[in-house]
Amino acid sequence: MRSTGLALAATLSLLTLITPCSADSVSFQLVEEFSGAQQPEGYIIATFDDGGAPGSVTLTIDATNLVGTEFVKEMYFNLDPSLDPSALRFEMVGGSGQYAEPSYPTGSEAFRAGGAGYYDVVLGFREGPPQQRLGAGDVIQIEITGIECLTAGSFNFLSAPGGSLSPFPVAAHVGGVGPDGEGSGWVTVVPEPGSFLLAVVSMGGAGFFLGWRRRRRRA
Repeated sequence: MRSTGLALAATLSLLTLITPCSADSVSFQLVEEFSGAQQPEGYIIATFDDGGAPGSVTLTIDATNLVGTEFVKEMYFNLDPSLDPSALRFEMVGGSGQYAEPSYPTGSEAFRAGGAGYYDVVLGFREGPPQQRLGAGDVIQIEITGIECLTAGSFNFLSAPGGSLSPFPVAAHVGGVGPDGEGSGWVTVVPEPGSFLLAVVSMGGAGFFLGWRRRRRRA
């Protein structure tokens, strides 16, 4: 009886470790062009941090590693499919640099990125005057609320498949690319062999794969 109880406790502990709610911070480095357009010289880092408690997540988009005239046009994220993206609330709370606050459209599998998968959340940045753009050297912080059980792991899900490309957890459209600053490209993460599965397990593997299986585009 004692050994059975210990085994059950160990199993419950393991399940706790691999749920999306266990992640205090989830970070993505967007560096690889996937649409066949122009490869940016720089890259972007997007980090979700819940501070160890559910209900509020701070998203930090670090564009300091973009190069020259490169700037973020749009960023696409996914949400745990058991949650309603329309319930999310956004507020710009910090950062560095000079840029305009983005727009925050949401919708379940409503937005397609670069001819690839479908996403739930888009951050639409300004493309007008350079002083309004989120460009090289800039960092923006956005507080995301509106769902009581929201955590950093809630955003660690693959997009709904679309087209011939693999689904991704995050994507961004980068403008101002190339010597003349007229090009653009779609970037996402590049998982290293073996390390992606480890990251999935440590950041909520069970929920991640459940979400991926459930994210099949409706016919």
